[in-house]
Amino acid sequence: MKIEVGESLIRSWLRHVERCEFAELNWKPSPSWAARHSEKVEKLFDRAVREWPEAFGKNALSQFLKQAEIDVLGLSTATSQLHLVDIAFHSGGLNYGGQGKTGQRVYKKLVRSALISKTYFPTCEAIVYFVTPVSSPGIKAELEAACERVRKVFSGDTDLSFQLIIGGDFKTQLI
Repeated sequence: MKIEVGESLIRSWLRHVERCEFAELNWKPSPSWAARHSEKVEKLFDRAVREWPEAFGKNALSQFLKQAEIDVLGLSTATSQLHLVDIAFHSGGLNYGGQGKTGQRVYKKLVRSALISKTYFPTCEAIVYFVTPVSSPGIKAELEAACERVRKVFSGDTDLSFQLIIGGDFKTQLI
């Protein structure tokens, strides 16, 4: 089994700083779980697709959620707070392809994590993170714009928030 240093660091941070009693690496929904999509989740998915259709392809909501893998999922039972973290630990800096592609992929990851929280953990307050220690100024701007688009889609949801931890913030907030 390959151990990812970024995921391991995030798991420790969730356990010891965010006080999550449970922190699991590479969390995926089980195919045996009945994913009960509320009308609200379906509307949020449709809204996210309308906001940035190129990010999604032709997937329906059920398929979109089946493809989910959260790098680190933490749960604090004391606060009923859920932490869903995707980390990109690229030593040469984050870049998922051509112009706009990185922001597009991160947007999709943030939306998927938010919808996972609403589908499988509907009673929890959730914080969705995208974390990367190395990023160029241009990619950072793309990520910030993608995160703003996600916040716009989920703007009416008071028990859900989004955080980017990029570059220097990685060191100050996580290490």
